Amino acid sequence: MRAYFSKKLINVGTKLSPTLNDLAWLIPDATAAERRVIEIASAYTSTNPPAQWAFIQAIKMVERAGLEGDIVECGVWKGGNLIIAGLMRQQLGFKREIWGYDTFAGMTAPTENDVKPGFAVDASKKFAALNSGAVTDWCFVPIEKVVEAYRSCVGDVAVKLVKGRVEDTLLDPANLPEKISILRLDTDFYESTKLELEILYPRLQPGGVMIIDDYGVWAGSRKAVDEYFGADKPWLHYVNRGVRLAIKPQDH
Repeated sequence: MRAYFSKKLINVGTKLSPTLNDLAWLIPDATAAERRVIEIASAYTSTNPPAQWAFIQAIKMVERAGLEGDIVECGVWKGGNLIIAGLMRQQLGFKREIWGYDTFAGMTAPTENDVKPGFAVDASKKFAALNSGAVTDWCFVPIEKVVEAYRSCVGDVAVKLVKGRVEDTLLDPANLPEKISILRLDTDFYESTKLELEILYPRLQPGGVMIIDDYGVWAGSRKAVDEYFGADKPWLHYVNRGVRLAIKPQDH
């Protein structure tokens, strides 16, 4: 019986595997142009197509609703989600600004909160092994590489990049957009995520979209979100194992 089910599972996997990489099958409600955005951005992001599609839908939703505010991402890595925002700005013709905050020098030091349940990752040991003082070779992509990728994919450099730890850069009002329509948080760790929420969430307009990239993966990210909102936490839509999406309630 076990051999029978193993054989059936192998057959099912063989039949499905070609279509799992077919965006037209995986995301049938996306247009050809939107699927092309995902194809282009995939080389510059670790987020999977469903998460990228959720971001595209959020952009379309706030634009259709006429919501004021810029698009903000904290933790840009290679710039894939900034590229998605830039390409969608071209498709939809909106004027809102795109902001990207990152150290552009790799991950910051983790705390005891920053564990990855279910994964054999000791964040403190990994950081110590990869940190050279000036940079950490963990999600390290220099700002010049991000600019180069954005330019090659989008054709311009109309994106505001803020370099440094968000724990420092977000304390300067000159680095902050007045209003935010989409807030995407992807710095993984507790301290950065908590500060991002404290400073940026109040600027997210009611009806705007918040995306937490690692809520389901990094315990520190989840702890920061849960502590910040407490019993008033908005409903978090499950996008994939890591990503959660929420629409800011009118009374927040």
